[in-house]
Amino acid sequence: MKPTHIRPSLRLYFIVATIFLVTIITLAFSVLSIENLHRGINVGSAPIMGRLAMVEGVSDGHPVEVFDHVVASRWQDLPADLRELFNNEPTQHFRQLQKKIIGGDLLSHPDGVGVYFRVLTESGEERFVGGLHYLPEEMRNESVRATPVAWVILLAAGSLLLFIGGLLVVIRNIARPVESLKNWAKALDENSVKQPTPDFHYSELNTLAELVNASLNSAHDALSREQKFLAHASHELRTPISVIRANTDLLKKLQQKGVADEKQVEVLSRIDRAGKTMTNLTETLLWLSRDNDNLPASETIELDQVVTGLVADLNYLLDKKPVELVVKTEPFTINLAFVPCQIVVGNLIRNAYQHTVSGQVEVLQTAGKITIVNTSEEDVIDSGDLGFGLGLRLTRELAERYGWKYSDRVESKRYEACIEF
Repeated sequence: MKPTHIRPSLRLYFIVATIFLVTIITLAFSVLSIENLHRGINVGSAPIMGRLAMVEGVSDGHPVEVFDHVVASRWQDLPADLRELFNNEPTQHFRQLQKKIIGGDLLSHPDGVGVYFRVLTESGEERFVGGLHYLPEEMRNESVRATPVAWVILLAAGSLLLFIGGLLVVIRNIARPVESLKNWAKALDENSVKQPTPDFHYSELNTLAELVNASLNSAHDALSREQKFLAHASHELRTPISVIRANTDLLKKLQQKGVADEKQVEVLSRIDRAGKTMTNLTETLLWLSRDNDNLPASETIELDQVVTGLVADLNYLLDKKPVELVVKTEPFTINLAFVPCQIVVGNLIRNAYQHTVSGQVEVLQTAGKITIVNTSEEDVIDSGDLGFGLGLRLTRELAERYGWKYSDRVESKRYEACIEF
């Protein structure tokens, strides 16, 4: 049994990562805000307390009270409550405001705040400026719904919940088109792949859908070409295979009767030609199935000999048929791709032979034009039976590729096909 693995969810990863980043940013800005608040208090209060430290009349054991602050020359001269608040240990730093909250908790007002400031005067004397500042009694005792800190926490929690809700909405709006894209891709088949690509709202998803559709279309076209190749191959290879089988049987009979070697050589030559024809046919059909523009090379051929050779090779199709065969050719040399030419002419002759039960078949070659006419004593019921089958589809395709002029005409009891090279 194949072990199962828990695959990560892109949606969950995005949500968790976003919440984590927002939380980190919120905490960082909160710490920065608190730090900036303390710095602001220091910057605002330190100069004032520095000026208070310059008051005259301060000496050891004789502190001076100025504007609710006590100015002393020694730490022990500050109020005892203030010193206890700071654990009776003065700071070693000068010009740094020291402060502590008195009483209160997260959900209530503080009772007050204690501050002190250590400074050196211009004359080098050490001074301590400090004081205890309490809220008025009525403010300390009033009912408190929420302190500013609590409001900040509630606001932060509400903002976070609002953000998460908005994030879920965004994720849902993104997930729906992605889900639609997945379902569309899963449902693609040979029919729907040819239809226009749906709109998935976002340009990135539409681009992805077009890539998927183009890829599947390419694969479908390649499969269609392979199927066409197999169909054409099975159709075209019937003649050389029949020639090989017939001549093989003939060769066996000749050997049994002890006929001269010349006859056997002739039969072997036919088999060899049929084998080469099969090879050339396969190469041409493979080229045709690849759908490229590299056409097989042309060569000088005797068109009349091509016609007479194909007529002879396909004569077995007229065996035991009351069909009159008329062949008229004239010597003509032309520069053509031999195998495609052989396929086209062979298809026209084969179709005429196959679909004439009784009547007449005419094969006429004049210069580079070949006309095949088959006249049947029976009415033409299905034009497809008289030559519009697989072989003629291949003929049309080859003629179109090479720029040859092909035409056909169906009348009652008569079918005419013409190819002009």
